[in-house]
Amino acid sequence: MSKVLKFPIRLQNQAFKCLAVANASKTKVEVENCENCSKVSLSVLPGIEIFGSGAICKYLLDDLSADINAQSKILQWISFVDSEISPYPPGSKQMAKSLGYLEGVLSENKFLSSSSFSPTDILVGFPLLSLPSQIFSPHPNVSIWLDAVRQNTKPLSEQLVEAGRSSLDGEKSSIKGKKDAKPKKGKTDQGKKQADSKPAARKLRILCIHGYRQNGKTFREKLGSFRKLVGKQAEFEFVTAPHHIPSENPEEQDQFGWWFSQASKSFDAHEDSTCDLGFSESVSTVEEALVKGVGGDKFDGILAFSQGASLAAHLCVLQETGKLNSNFKFCILVAGFVSRTLQHKSVFQTMQQAEGSVTIPTLHVFGDTDKVIEKEMSEDLVQYFASPDIIRHPGGHFVPATGEGKKEFNLFLEKMQKLL
Repeated sequence: MSKVLKFPIRLQNQAFKCLAVANASKTKVEVENCENCSKVSLSVLPGIEIFGSGAICKYLLDDLSADINAQSKILQWISFVDSEISPYPPGSKQMAKSLGYLEGVLSENKFLSSSSFSPTDILVGFPLLSLPSQIFSPHPNVSIWLDAVRQNTKPLSEQLVEAGRSSLDGEKSSIKGKKDAKPKKGKTDQGKKQADSKPAARKLRILCIHGYRQNGKTFREKLGSFRKLVGKQAEFEFVTAPHHIPSENPEEQDQFGWWFSQASKSFDAHEDSTCDLGFSESVSTVEEALVKGVGGDKFDGILAFSQGASLAAHLCVLQETGKLNSNFKFCILVAGFVSRTLQHKSVFQTMQQAEGSVTIPTLHVFGDTDKVIEKEMSEDLVQYFASPDIIRHPGGHFVPATGEGKKEFNLFLEKMQKLL
């Protein structure tokens, strides 16, 4: 059976990457446009499909090599793209930081994983090829490398670049059209008066709880595209965990965590443990932030990520069972999970045994290719909530601000505004 790659036109950039990897791995793939599809998918056998460009590329490359070390390096680069490139706009500080990292790698090697061009270069290079060339000017090694990626993957790379230009031209035309549009008189003015008489829904006030090895500032930067997406509906404040993560690396001195699963001040989300060093202090930190509010007003809800989402889920249970001194009306949990610290799990189990569940509205977000907090861990968390909304995206360990799921964020926040 031939392998068939299906994708809607809006996800053609991801499809180009998959096709380039298929060519490099000498795998024959047929193409089928599917405007009703929400994700890129690869049919490999009757009844078996792989969803998401990262997972598809990993499948194709695993067929190419059985070397476990090579496969693990490929997985690391897929995670790098998902968490350090895809979530950020071209001119952001975080994108500049990611390009700086690549510049350092490419200053020692012409290509990413070997002295010659390989599929790894496609995995990382293709998401960058459609971006404006000026953002690479401070990074000469990246520019040279991208040119090599382009040359080695023609004609797909040319189609990718052209698609990126067309998209950019479309955005510019849209912006120009809005600027050139002149307000109409008469009936339009009357309609405007009627609209103005309707009170606008106020913005939601949301407290943001970062993940492990982050802080409030870095989480704010990582959420740049997301904040822009929902900026008309919500405003965000960020809190930093009280526990510094020890490291001898000078570049890792601003990393913080909400608790440690080992007395040596380390954390592993997959580790069964009785240690929750620093957890109670973190509960107090968030509780104080909720009570304090912002500008004299209370927070409406919480948005939390990874370890922070695990803590926020715990706070939801404490609030539901009357053990929290503060109050929030909804919670967004991205890459959340039930902590495997035994005393934390017992809090959830006790509520469930009493036939209880968290009743405030919640939105659960997780990625199909998340290798840090696997989607199964996030899915397991959902059972403790009475009426959860769910967003599944094809990416990895990040807050998605693009793709089909972005509309769901707006819809959820719109519902929360109506509850005020």
